[in-house]
Amino acid sequence: MNSAFFPLRRKTCASYLEARCPQFWNKIESLSQAPFPSGVRKLEGADRLWRLRVRDYRITYEVDSGMKEITIRYVRHRREAYRQL
Repeated sequence: MNSAFFPLRRKTCASYLEARCPQFWNKIESLSQAPFPSGVRKLEGADRLWRLRVRDYRITYEVDSGMKEITIRYVRHRREAYRQL
């Protein structure tokens, strides 16, 4: 599966994540191989949105199985992760 970042460009997002914690980048890269790893949860009220926990942060992403594409929507702290989805 292909992965894309929304609304940030991949380069900007990559430098942000690497500066914060290498675990973020590893988790995001692993989504291309297994888009539904253990611990992932579907967000209620959304057809294709899922969330993955990494420490105190949440990675919110969308899976389009037909196009074989994963779009990273947000990487946010847990207290802000579900606002304005």
